[in-house]
Amino acid sequence: MINQRNQTVYKNYTTASDYIAMTQADNMEALNNLYDLQNLISLSSLAMSDAQNTLTNTKTVTIYF
Repeated sequence: MINQRNQTVYKNYTTASDYIAMTQADNMEALNNLYDLQNLISLSSLAMSDAQNTLTNTKTVTIYF
C-alpha cells in the first residue's frame, strides 16, 4: 500500500521507511512467538486427541480473507 501511495499515515513515524521497519519488526516478533509456541506444543508430553494431533502436525495453514 505504501509503494502504491495508498498508505500515507505512518502512525506518528516521520518516514515511510521507519514505518515499514516497524511493521517488519512486528511481523518478525509475531513469527518468533508462533515458532516458540509451536516448539512448546510439540515438546509437550501431554496427551492429545487425534484431532489435536492432526492440527499440530499439519504443514498447511488455511487463511481466510
